Amino acid sequence: MRRHGADAGLFADAVAPALLVAQAVGRVGNYFNKELFGGPTSLPWGLYIPPKFRPPGFLGFQTFQPTFLYELIFDLALAALLVWLGHHRGVKAPGLFALYVTGYSAFRIFEESLRVDPSEHFLGLRLNMYVAIAGTIAGGLWFWYTQRYGKGVPATTGAVAKAAGAEGTPAGEATADGAAGGPGEQPGGPGEATADGAAGGPGEQPDGPGEPTGDAAAGDAAGPAAQAGPGGEPPAEVGADAGGDHSAETPPSS
Repeated sequence: MRRHGADAGLFADAVAPALLVAQAVGRVGNYFNKELFGGPTSLPWGLYIPPKFRPPGFLGFQTFQPTFLYELIFDLALAALLVWLGHHRGVKAPGLFALYVTGYSAFRIFEESLRVDPSEHFLGLRLNMYVAIAGTIAGGLWFWYTQRYGKGVPATTGAVAKAAGAEGTPAGEATADGAAGGPGEQPGGPGEATADGAAGGPGEQPDGPGEPTGDAAAGDAAGPAAQAGPGGEPPAEVGADAGGDHSAETPPSS
């Protein structure tokens, strides 16, 4: 993995569910071999064990706890849980593998308390019981440390995106394309001029039909004022009587 630049923590998280599925498949062989079963039971799902496979001291019993079946179910359930956590929770690597160690070891404590097959004992307990207790404590501490102080990243891309989305963009901060504004900012409303200057304020009404536009109205208003004389008398028409006969007009008095 180092040669290819792979992350050991991410690799461990990826193989944890696969290990559980492989262990579940292995428990099927225990059924055919009639091994690794628990103590006698009268439960409806008790497993019949032929006399030649029964441990010493249990020859008078016929049905026993199918502990390998319990482990098979637990392994598949824990594998599904790890996959779900990897896709929906931002568990830092190798947190999923630490959960695998913790969960499987904790189940083995329960399983070892049921089994009656020959095993090494120490202080009245099966040796595997001590190993399971140590694995549960070590796995739990490992998971706590990786999530609190670890620098690993979540095991899956989906979890990375979900964790990044949970942080979010602060309110009022523009996005990359500048489209989003703050909560107090409003898009260009009717009172704001658009890029081509077409929109006016809310109190302004557009020119109705038949009304002159701004430039035309200004020209019409300036026309009469420019044509009026200094005393306000009507303007004379330029060239209207040019060249006409003025002989009948009375000359001005001196």
